Amino acid sequence: MKVKFITKDLTAALLLAHGNMARKSTLPILSTVLLDCNGTDGRARLFATDLSSSTTIWTGADVLEPYAICVPPLFIDYINGLAANAKDAIVTVEVNKATLVATVTCGKRVATINCLDADDMPTPSRPSADAPTLQLTQVMLDEIIRTSICAATDDTRPVLAGVHITATDTKFTSAAADGFRLARRKLELTQAPAASMALIVPAPAFSTLSHVWKWSGVAEGQVQASQDVVMVTMGDAAQPLAQWVTRLIDGKFPDVDRVIPAQYHGRMIVNRKELMAAFNEVMLVAASSSNIVRMVFAETGLTMSGNAAEVGTITTDLDGIVHLADGPLTIAVNGTLARAIIGRMETDTLALELQTAMNPLVIRPVGLAQGEFVAVLMPMTVR
Repeated sequence: MKVKFITKDLTAALLLAHGNMARKSTLPILSTVLLDCNGTDGRARLFATDLSSSTTIWTGADVLEPYAICVPPLFIDYINGLAANAKDAIVTVEVNKATLVATVTCGKRVATINCLDADDMPTPSRPSADAPTLQLTQVMLDEIIRTSICAATDDTRPVLAGVHITATDTKFTSAAADGFRLARRKLELTQAPAASMALIVPAPAFSTLSHVWKWSGVAEGQVQASQDVVMVTMGDAAQPLAQWVTRLIDGKFPDVDRVIPAQYHGRMIVNRKELMAAFNEVMLVAASSSNIVRMVFAETGLTMSGNAAEVGTITTDLDGIVHLADGPLTIAVNGTLARAIIGRMETDTLALELQTAMNPLVIRPVGLAQGEFVAVLMPMTVR
């Protein structure tokens, strides 16, 4: 094998694929990236997997002698170091097929790195070529990632560790919930999918997809799913730029529509940045008291406070447009969870809706360009 790359292109592809390498595995091959230069289109294919998800990247290459090899983290670190000093330089990778040693040359710099056999790299399953396709847009991906903040971070209930994505006719919905909060986003599709989709995708996997999507520069991708995996293809299907595959979570996602209150007894329109600043203030104290933030809604505005006996008390007032049906309302919420939700909101103005101290607090962005977004935060009990 003898292949030439532009250093910055190879580095970018390696780092993107590297996102799917297994960090802690008893199988050394899962800590490598497959560098496959057997193609005939003047490109190299880079592939990595942790057996749950995988990333494939194609990058330009001058293939003088085709071959495939699995390169270890040392190879990635070395190429990354070369790019830091000479990003437009040409790097040559030459592999001894007998010893599986790669010689990397870039100008006067030379390194020899032990590699692994490409045949040892596992190939996870992926959807069939004739699986129904859904067009994924940048807006849809952004909203999936926005709702994923409410997914569970543990595996106590596996389905809650994922984002529930449905596409039916012209309706697209993404939802996530962890028992303490939930988020749901609805959008109108410009093109109906060939078949309805209902998927539960592990929330952490979207971090890798987001980076790969940004690198590809595409405005749309193609989603295909089978019973246990989903794949997103970026670029032309016949000559893609990248592919991302992850296993689906098996199970029934809870009906979040039943949790979202259909009505409210109090509603306040508030500036998002001011609300976030208020939470930041009171959390200086509330962080020492189970993150409890008390919110009192009155006709004059909103009073927020945090209290910890060993630390002190912080109180702050917010102005806004308040509508109350039955007088002042009080609710206590987890300030950490509230800040995470508010930080994902995209509009400058938010609507806060509530019924009683024992009912959820509903947060809605005001003035969305399209669709609907709603977040629900369960109340905390204050003794």
